[in-house]
Amino acid sequence: MLGNLEVLEDELRDTASSPEVATSLTQAREGVHRVARIVADLRSISHPGKTQDRRRVDVHLSLDAAMRICEGEARTRARLVREFGRDVPGVWADEAQLGQVFLNLLVNAAQAIEPGSPQDNAITVRTRRVREGVRIEIDDTGPGIDPRFTDRLFEPFVTTKKVGEGTGLGLYVCRSIVESMHGRIELAPLEFGGTRATIVLPVAAPTEDLGGTAVPIHDPTPTEDR
Repeated sequence: MLGNLEVLEDELRDTASSPEVATSLTQAREGVHRVARIVADLRSISHPGKTQDRRRVDVHLSLDAAMRICEGEARTRARLVREFGRDVPGVWADEAQLGQVFLNLLVNAAQAIEPGSPQDNAITVRTRRVREGVRIEIDDTGPGIDPRFTDRLFEPFVTTKKVGEGTGLGLYVCRSIVESMHGRIELAPLEFGGTRATIVLPVAAPTEDLGGTAVPIHDPTPTEDR
């Protein structure tokens, strides 16, 4: 597609084509580039197999990929806001699984907000270094957590979504993945409405490059003081 669009642009550049045609081609080319980026992001967070591939993962790159994929879901509901901390170290994680967790939480945040007023709502993704490791927060301006489900959100087959819209397994799987990485995940209502999802993950151990493959020196143990 990109090749054909470039050929058309070259042909039209030397003709008296209308500005509308040129604009349409430019928009089409930008759209194809966006699709290519989404496919690359999906590939990075899809799980190719059952074995876990733990390594140093850049949280910001993983969040950026998940946020780009979530843009379509969020566009009519809320603005996606990045508040990434500085000097946030890599975490010890499976990149594909971590991407799944981020995407699930972002989609949940978007679906909690009714469409129609994206300018009045926001999904804010925040990162920072803390004593336990790296803290990631995803805040939404939705209606908050139904008190009936506060203590059951991570149970399998429990969902607050409408019938047919959720399986009740997303948060259960998220918690399983995060805990397998020696991290923790929490959901809590915000004081003025909305929900905050919090993930804390251990910082990656130093690595060394052996034959082009990053091999961890040791698997970090979970922090006792939560």
